[in-house]
Amino acid sequence: MKNSQFGIIQGRIFPESKLRYNIFPRKWRHELILSKKIGYNYIEFILDEKLSRKNPLVNKKISSLKKAIIKSKQKVYSVNLSYFVSHNFFSNYNKSKKILEGLINNCLKLNINLVVIPLVAKGHLNKKRLLFFLKEIYQIVKNKKIRLSIEFVDFKLDLKNKLNIFIKYFPKIGICYDTGISIGENKDVVKEINYLSRVINHIHLKDKIKKKKIFYNTYLGNGLLDFYKLKATLNRINYNKKITLECFYDNNPIQDSVKNLEFVRKNLIYEQ
Repeated sequence: MKNSQFGIIQGRIFPESKLRYNIFPRKWRHELILSKKIGYNYIEFILDEKLSRKNPLVNKKISSLKKAIIKSKQKVYSVNLSYFVSHNFFSNYNKSKKILEGLINNCLKLNINLVVIPLVAKGHLNKKRLLFFLKEIYQIVKNKKIRLSIEFVDFKLDLKNKLNIFIKYFPKIGICYDTGISIGENKDVVKEINYLSRVINHIHLKDKIKKKKIFYNTYLGNGLLDFYKLKATLNRINYNKKITLECFYDNNPIQDSVKNLEFVRKNLIYEQ
């Protein structure tokens, strides 16, 4: 593991809400600058569930975004299409596809490498839909300098089937593996990452605790994720792609973002 692999999701350093994650932050320019100063290698932008008009990826103020990125000297490696956390992609397929295509075109203008698509809304996914979806979006990106990463939740498909489905489209399309989702589904994180390593092209890192059958976000290292085993697994599979911290924050988000980065550097990087 390298220091250069760690980024942070937008809205964790200057969040809009203490109770709700993934809201596009008004202080997005400050986050670009401060995430660089803290030591994050990149920031992962979001398109939130309301498609905030303050977001330059939505309001088409790409030139202002490009200037802010250059000024901050920070890299925007990826964008999380968080809109689909609460909107079923397939309930209005044409609209969803239009949103995705518009985002991809903007990302190409900014040299953004990856778009993460969470298919996690209730009733979102089944095998038939996934096969159709991958076939369709592959046609969008196959000749473009950008890749896609699919994140899903509560998807009743075994690891062998997941691997066989995605291997056909890799590396243009891969799996975004979310440790928090897997913990909340009582999955074996190490086993899954090891088995799906050939098609994982991005990781969202978070930790969770369990209280009375309900899972809650917590600081990295304070929850159920076994970082000793995770570190060994990532090095065994020679994982050299990016890891975005989607971490817990409390009353001091800036301090918490420093704390979480220090933890991963200490617990996921082998000494050279």
